[in-house]
Amino acid sequence: MKLRTALTVTPAALLLAACGSSTSDTPEYTVTSDTDNTINVTVATSDGLDGVVNAVAEEYSDSPDGGYDVMIFCESNDEKLAWGRFAIGNLGAAQTGMEEGSTELRQTYDVECG
Repeated sequence: MKLRTALTVTPAALLLAACGSSTSDTPEYTVTSDTDNTINVTVATSDGLDGVVNAVAEEYSDSPDGGYDVMIFCESNDEKLAWGRFAIGNLGAAQTGMEEGSTELRQTYDVECG
């Protein structure tokens, strides 16, 4: 499976995205499972997946500190479209090596959805 270069979003950019200033539209998603620090979601399209990770990070922002993984699957064929992650608090920053409150996305480019 081939992965794209990671996209990292700073807390300021996450705040702008939450305020509606995002340059990409976030597709609708469904959380299909939430175990430990892994959240699985399904989407109907492979467009706008960075917005999905940002939206999930916002939805889970009140969760305990830690690093969280977001696995994004296509709802029509169960193919894994991307892996994202986000960091909550100092523990999340330490676990992921990311800045607190930031998100990251690694999207597969050989899988299509929608």
